[in-house]
Amino acid sequence: MRRLSAVAVVVVLSVLVAAHAHARPLVGGRPTSVDQYPHAVSVRLNGSHMCGGSLIHERFVVTAAHCLVPIRASFNSVQVVSGTSLLSSGGTSHRIARLHVHPQYNPFTSERANFDIGLLELARPVVFSVRQRAISPPVNAVHHGEGVAVVAWGTSGHRQPVHADLRKVDASAMSATLCQQYHRGVMNIHRTEFCTLVAVGVGTCHGDSGSGVVRASDRTLVGVVSGGVPCAKGYPDVYTAVFEFMPWIRSIVPV
Repeated sequence: MRRLSAVAVVVVLSVLVAAHAHARPLVGGRPTSVDQYPHAVSVRLNGSHMCGGSLIHERFVVTAAHCLVPIRASFNSVQVVSGTSLLSSGGTSHRIARLHVHPQYNPFTSERANFDIGLLELARPVVFSVRQRAISPPVNAVHHGEGVAVVAWGTSGHRQPVHADLRKVDASAMSATLCQQYHRGVMNIHRTEFCTLVAVGVGTCHGDSGSGVVRASDRTLVGVVSGGVPCAKGYPDVYTAVFEFMPWIRSIVPV
């Protein structure tokens, strides 16, 4: 019991310490559902929503590495819930068999960590249906100006409660080069990332980390919510570009 409570404290502290590093509910998002985005899952610690994730296989969920590092020692207390648009009811809970953090992710770096991607391996396969099924991985990189949708749970603002329902924000992808100009002196943007910026008051916040970014043109998973300046303050939100990590994903997942 003592160990589990310590893990919970580490998760909370990691979110607070990473205020300028790792992003968090959709601010200004509008309600959507798993009928439209059946890949979307909630990653929960002791029953409470912690991060988002995306089904990419019947046994695997892709999420952010920074969601997984604090819970590696006690992942038996973590569940993935699929097939529901509501955090308070419905869906199917899945136990975790194994966590996979990208081997080059370094949470102890003095700067914002690159390689922010990880996988949750489920103990049993998900039974696919119209409300819970895998999303296809990208076959090419996301480009500047392409339409995307950020699909997530999360808070509606700093120190606000997590949304009870799934939300989405439509946006256009921003190149890492342009994104870095906005974040000059704030944080480093890596070439394996892209960003979005809609407007002040619209963007990611606490609880959105690990959630998926879907390309509008082909409905593939092009991004994972990684970082930003919380919450929706007019700085671009930052995402891990999934295509850049497909060789690593394929080394673990049969996709």
